[in-house]
Amino acid sequence: MGKWTTKAASVVAASTFVYQQATPTIENDYRSFTLNSMVARCDGGASSPAAQSKPKFTTPTTPSPYAPNSDDYERVNEQMYINDFNVSLSNHVLYSCLLDDNRIKRYEVYKHKHHEEILCIIDFGEEVVGWPEIVHGGISALLIDNTFGWLLFAYHKPMSVTANLHLDYRSPVRSNSSSILRVKIDHVEGRKLHMTGSLTEASSGRVQVEAKSLFIIAGKKTKQEGY
Repeated sequence: MGKWTTKAASVVAASTFVYQQATPTIENDYRSFTLNSMVARCDGGASSPAAQSKPKFTTPTTPSPYAPNSDDYERVNEQMYINDFNVSLSNHVLYSCLLDDNRIKRYEVYKHKHHEEILCIIDFGEEVVGWPEIVHGGISALLIDNTFGWLLFAYHKPMSVTANLHLDYRSPVRSNSSSILRVKIDHVEGRKLHMTGSLTEASSGRVQVEAKSLFIIAGKKTKQEGY
């Protein structure tokens, strides 16, 4: 073994030893936490006692000041998702892991009474950031994609799946703030559901994210459809 090969092997061995002996820690001026504690934040998996005792989803007891007019909108009951589609929310990433006072503090879904549109009120907590005080773009994407799904459930559309999701991030989404998400079906081509949506800051109406998505109705594809 050559001199440089021996030296490199020694560095790798030393690094491995240090990694195994120390708990990796990320520190900055606004938060300090260990990787172990990050894993524990999701309650150690669905089979842990903490996860089993955690509510499947939470509903704030105080109404949102941004709740829509009841003449035009009605609240969608998440239980409908369980009853109509025979599924459980216990392992759903949003309902089982993100809905709490520190992450997504409020996720209220409303359906329009006169046309097919979903309005969702979202209160962001502190533990969903990718940069100090800025909500991670992946969190916004998850919420938008999930709310597109509520169009299907609330208006009893055929079971469909996401084919693509295009997002334009227009302005930052702040932690500890409220946003309003509106989504609708723009047009339908055979089995293709073209959807659009926008996330806006509740207090100012400023556009934060604009979204387009293509959902495909589950079933056999044709050559003309390409899906």
